[in-house]
Amino acid sequence: GRYITEARVTAGSPAAGQTLREIEKTLEESGSQVLAMIRNDLRIIAPHPRRVARENDILVIKNEDNELKSYEVSDKVRFVIDDTSYTSLSRVRKDMKVEIELVDNQIVYLVSSNIIEGRVLSVNPDRELITLRTDSLEAQTYILSPDIKVSIEGMTRPQLKDIKTNDLVGLKMIDDEVETILVRQAFMYEIIQVLPGSNRLRIGNEDVPSKYLSLSQGNIALIIPGISHPEIEDFEAGQSVRVTFLGYHPVKVEVINP
Repeated sequence: GRYITEARVTAGSPAAGQTLREIEKTLEESGSQVLAMIRNDLRIIAPHPRRVARENDILVIKNEDNELKSYEVSDKVRFVIDDTSYTSLSRVRKDMKVEIELVDNQIVYLVSSNIIEGRVLSVNPDRELITLRTDSLEAQTYILSPDIKVSIEGMTRPQLKDIKTNDLVGLKMIDDEVETILVRQAFMYEIIQVLPGSNRLRIGNEDVPSKYLSLSQGNIALIIPGISHPEIEDFEAGQSVRVTFLGYHPVKVEVINP
């Protein structure tokens, strides 16, 4: 049968600051996985593996069968699909993996991504193939679209030849073909200015003296030591931050010296 329990992430818990992917690896031996997350009274169903657990989050953990459920969609719902915002339900497709947030048992936020992440084992441009080692530690080979696109932060017009063995990448799939390869990488910056009104940080380093980083691009994990639920107002000029990009999109902003 199915067993479901709730576990709160307490202060000092090893789970605090870990991604749900990392937590589920710890739960694998018992055959358990995270079914949902409750944060600030919002229930997040099928949370994204990159979401970072915070103190006082409640993790809903199950050990066996999935369960089908139906929910009403709020009039104020927001859809984020592959980092693009929509207001129409027509963008949601059958069998699409989604993360939802509920208020009064209605969907107010839905995010979906058809991106497969892993480490590059090989790229064969002639045969239009790429092989990754995924989270399951298995080697998986995927067909590249003839019009393959490559996204690498800090690089102008990257090409397939710029993808290297052992790169961490995300593959954006369309009809079982890789449409875009997104390279995951992290950079250190200093915060120059905090702009709450536009939800942006002005950041810079030796290579990039100044650039604006929007925190409104899809699902970005914000991490500030000592703050359970950081918002843009919690960042300060002069702080060092590590920004992780997947392609050109930031997926995590972490303060290193609060």
